[in-house]
Amino acid sequence: MESTDQRSGYEGIRLARPIEVRGGAGDDGAGRLRLSLEEEAYLRRFLGGLTDREREVVVTVCAEGTNEDAAKKLEVTLATLRTHLMKVNQKLGTSSKTDVVRFAADRVIRGYRDGDLGRGGGPGIVR
Repeated sequence: MESTDQRSGYEGIRLARPIEVRGGAGDDGAGRLRLSLEEEAYLRRFLGGLTDREREVVVTVCAEGTNEDAAKKLEVTLATLRTHLMKVNQKLGTSSKTDVVRFAADRVIRGYRDGDLGRGGGPGIVR
């Protein structure tokens, strides 16, 4: 079914399983981008211009939501996490952690649109 997906903005496709981005006041999952293992691996490959640690930071901040949770998972201080995010922002042309999460979500959506993701019959795009 051809349509314009209001969430992704891509014409002619709609997501069979929306990429879950949770957030908002009082939401315990604020700012989280839930990635499948396939999506995470794709995103890591796509972020080839970043160091291994910076790619790990991107995936972790997407999954963890808060800086405190991400720093704890990465076993670094908040100051170190902020330094990593500053370098990621410089390299990706983003200006905040929210922009990094949006960038990651956009790249995963493009992966489905371009057929690089979802080939195994798993969640993805319905054409």
